[in-house]
Amino acid sequence: MRRWLRPASALGTAGVAVLLLAAPALASWTAAGSGSAAGMTDVMPAGASPTAGASGDVATVTWAAVTLAGGTPVAGYVIARYNAAGAPQTVGGTCAGVVTTTTCTERVVGSGPWTYTDTPVVAAWTGAESPPSNAVATIS
Repeated sequence: MRRWLRPASALGTAGVAVLLLAAPALASWTAAGSGSAAGMTDVMPAGASPTAGASGDVATVTWAAVTLAGGTPVAGYVIARYNAAGAPQTVGGTCAGVVTTTTCTERVVGSGPWTYTDTPVVAAWTGAESPPSNAVATIS
């Protein structure tokens, strides 16, 4: 005995496959009440070139605060240190992690010279890395 696929079932299956492949993503929202609404985007700034100084084996880095284009201050900065060849180094002291001030210090391993950069951050959003600081030599 032969079984035949019903035309309606075949058409229904083909129709679902076409819809799944060709359907665009849709989104909508509805607001209750009256009035108006506006949306705004913001621009994440680049970091400001820091200034570095040294006293013995301690380097101090300072930089100007930056704000988002809308005027909101950034949440913090990620500081990077580079050796003379431009290779990134691990930072320590108060320069490690996200720094919420505009100055930090670290006891540097080795005599340098070192340069520093700062990158502004807001949550997972990062700006562009600043130009490097002046070179600073520490004494170990």
